[in-house]
Amino acid sequence: MGRSLHRGPQLRLRGAAGAGLALGAVVEAPSGPVGEVDVVVLGELAQDVLPDQLLGDAAFARLAQVPDRQQDAVVGDASMLPADEIEEVFAEMVRVAKPEGRVVLKLTTHGSFGEFFSIYWEALHEAGIDNDVWTALERLINERRTISDGELMAERVGLRNVESFVSKEEFDYETAGEFLESPLIRDCFLSDWLEIVPEESRDEVRRQIVSIIERERHNAPFDVSIKAAVIAGVK
Repeated sequence: MGRSLHRGPQLRLRGAAGAGLALGAVVEAPSGPVGEVDVVVLGELAQDVLPDQLLGDAAFARLAQVPDRQQDAVVGDASMLPADEIEEVFAEMVRVAKPEGRVVLKLTTHGSFGEFFSIYWEALHEAGIDNDVWTALERLINERRTISDGELMAERVGLRNVESFVSKEEFDYETAGEFLESPLIRDCFLSDWLEIVPEESRDEVRRQIVSIIERERHNAPFDVSIKAAVIAGVK
């Protein structure tokens, strides 16, 4: 399923924004040069890796088709996965790695989108439903794993020599409308965020979100940050 390639002293992947801080460093054979390597790349990273660098599964859904213990390195980007699905996927990544193989997973961690959730709470309050949905909102805010959670998860699925690398990725939006309609927000997160709101109140909550963002940004871009982590280990 992977592709053999010679990468010199270490395997470097050109990945999604922010991923480069760690992937070149952690996907490296403990004994030295990587040499010929079979690699499976999963999730968002697969869309950005140059085709002549490697081939692999472009979606986690196809991971079950990869044979056991065949890959020298398995790299996945779970930034967009629901938090309750990540450990199962991580375990599958370990399954397909050879003994001594590197397994690398990128996560969106606790504290991401904090700027939005502050505004979201205010919008719910202005719409008069904050008390009704507070428990669900708190669950949304806390659903992303901490770095420590990610490291413990790596150990549970069978990795050793676990390391983590952290970066803060910032996204700027010129208007509230641009934020709500951006592919990152609209396609990956917004529907889940708004699901806690009764359907009859969603239009009002969206109006409040737009109003608060436009009021608070003072003609400057609206910034949203993601706290990204790369968790890596050896099988």
